Amino acid sequence: MGCGAGPITRFLGECGAFVYGVEPNLQRARIAAERCRDLENVKIFCDDIEHFDGEDFFDGLVQVGVLEYATKYSSEEDAPLNFLQHLKQFLKPDGFLISAIENQLGLKYFSTIKPKIDSYE
Repeated sequence: MGCGAGPITRFLGECGAFVYGVEPNLQRARIAAERCRDLENVKIFCDDIEHFDGEDFFDGLVQVGVLEYATKYSSEEDAPLNFLQHLKQFLKPDGFLISAIENQLGLKYFSTIKPKIDSYE
């Protein structure tokens, strides 16, 4: 969900998974489709994820860098929870959801602390 330009979509497809990538941005959806054009097991849809509707049920859903923007695209009081509940309807009863949240502030780039690297000679 929110496949962007499709790097994870491509990886999952190369691993043999049947993948439906949903991306609301037309340009990114086109890039993802082009990136995965040789994989018959990958389909890309350009659609608003919150309103995406389908009849399929999935073994799993993956979203990376999507949930933290739920409030930007929805005026609902608890947009992240509502978004997750919307996604749940697409899962099989024993399905899974993987959700990764990116660091919106990029604090690691502003940090002046350098990690200590030990030498293993």
